[in-house]
Amino acid sequence: LTPISPARSLVQTAPRALTTLANKHPITLGPMTEAAVVSSSDLMRLRRLLTATGPGMELISPITGEVIGELPTSTAADVEVGAQIAHRAQKEWAARPIEARAQLLLDFHDHLLDSREYFIDLLQADGKDRMSAVAEVLHVALTARYYGRTARRYLRSERGEGLLPLMTRVERHYVPKGLVGVIGPWNWPLTMAVSDGLAALVAGNAIMVKPDHQTPLVALAAVDLLRRSGLPPDLWQVVHGPGAVVGRELIDVSDYVCF
Repeated sequence: LTPISPARSLVQTAPRALTTLANKHPITLGPMTEAAVVSSSDLMRLRRLLTATGPGMELISPITGEVIGELPTSTAADVEVGAQIAHRAQKEWAARPIEARAQLLLDFHDHLLDSREYFIDLLQADGKDRMSAVAEVLHVALTARYYGRTARRYLRSERGEGLLPLMTRVERHYVPKGLVGVIGPWNWPLTMAVSDGLAALVAGNAIMVKPDHQTPLVALAAVDLLRRSGLPPDLWQVVHGPGAVVGRELIDVSDYVCF
């Protein structure tokens, strides 16, 4: 199923929703953070989420210019293996009731708001100002909640009259695409890497995301949080590396691509 844009609903509900979030979930506003947000143990945990066996690539802080860590890159073979793993997981996931898939998004929404300061810090460490980072985290939370609450309305089967009224009828069933590839940019490393994937996920698809190789940590942290919210481990694959290498392979193995 092609993901349905939540833009209209978000525009209508954003002012009230953001006011509610601000009241229930206070957010710290302050100067640009220069401290390392991801500890060495966190980085090791996030590394394990990657489908990557290639050479390491240094992560450079856009604020200080210092090396903050290293992640392995994905090879063409890694992308192919990741696609095969995701396809196997997708069959079981698509068989789950819509309500079960939607509940994952609602749980992720709650956990993301609980972890909001960490994700805001991650985005700020990638070079965003604090307010822009706040907006990006809240946008992803609102997207998860929107699809979690409306999935059944969009995905339920429908009946209609056929060519011969009273004698024939039409049944419309929505089926997943299969593997949805997502290519995330550096300037919206959380929203663009995750939001479309959430829509595809609740529709019964598997996901393979390639964050920008300069800003992969916040997308990895989001996938980590999704897993801790109940996401089957193999369902959302993450590959890493330059677009000229990894991006082409991701497009080739995907049934649908978002970027």
